[in-house]
Amino acid sequence: MQRPMVAMARSGDLAAWLQYDEFSPQFDLFDFRANTGTTSTIDLHTTWFGGLAWGVSKRLRLSYQYSTSRQESSRQVEPRALHTRYTGHELRAQYTLWQRYPLMATIEAGYRAHTSGTEAFHAYFVGTTTQLSYVSINNLRYDGKTGNISTTDGSPLATFQTKDRAWLVAGRLLYEPADNLNIAFGLELRRLTVEASFLVPALNTPGVLALVQGFSKFQSFQQDIPQSTPWHETHILLQAALNWQPWDRLTLGADLTHYQIQRSGYIPSPKRPVQYNTADQLDGYIFWRAFKHLTLYGHGRASTRYLLGDLPLAYNSRSNHRFGNPYGFLSAGGVLSF
Repeated sequence: MQRPMVAMARSGDLAAWLQYDEFSPQFDLFDFRANTGTTSTIDLHTTWFGGLAWGVSKRLRLSYQYSTSRQESSRQVEPRALHTRYTGHELRAQYTLWQRYPLMATIEAGYRAHTSGTEAFHAYFVGTTTQLSYVSINNLRYDGKTGNISTTDGSPLATFQTKDRAWLVAGRLLYEPADNLNIAFGLELRRLTVEASFLVPALNTPGVLALVQGFSKFQSFQQDIPQSTPWHETHILLQAALNWQPWDRLTLGADLTHYQIQRSGYIPSPKRPVQYNTADQLDGYIFWRAFKHLTLYGHGRASTRYLLGDLPLAYNSRSNHRFGNPYGFLSAGGVLSF
């Protein structure tokens, strides 16, 4: 598990974990669907995590985590249904610098990345008008009655794919005031590149862009298209984690993370110039050691800013307007230790 907790590295130790996250209307404690302030709602968001951790030596521990996620959203206007999928990879190396009971200091280095699948939609709503029935520019068509922009030949209006990648370093200090209580404090720095590939073939035809500028409805659509150039982000994470074992089989855990984000090369939409640069995230865990080598757990997360920081590829004020709202989900998982 990729928690901000210092893990004891013991040579030859091996652990594997599997976790399932779900957001659905039944678990919507924050009434997120009703308070996004947009025409879209999230109907389902699920993620599977699987990982391995290996104690290479007494001081060195390696871990890898793979994730696959899907999100289903519905809108009152076109595109009425959006299905987003992404995969993620995270690799970390933890090295113990110093250990003297009850303190231990470690450093970490790693790499994390996410890539979405290629998605497409055939129509986009920009607003109705009674002044005209339709306008066509090359393969682009605007219908004044429905308020939708589409293609004249029925091909997808747009296809999109996003990805992010980050290098990270971290330092952590573990304090063990009692045999059944661990407290960790950490500082993590991530340097990211985010790319949003959003292709509108009808706009790539020579001369079309100049014509589009002369019609406000096409301009509105153009302003919602994510930028074609990558941008960079620097994330500073302040973290604290706690593990308390009140009984032999039961352990309670909590993680608190504060994100501070700086962007360079990012071009916000003129419609939504507000940017979100901070987020707070709280995770709670209940671990139950069912057998000698198997631990089951439940997990819940609450975040002040949707997926801000945790999933950089999702951030784009031109196409995703949810970052002013809190978000959360429930998880269940298991850890095998050898």
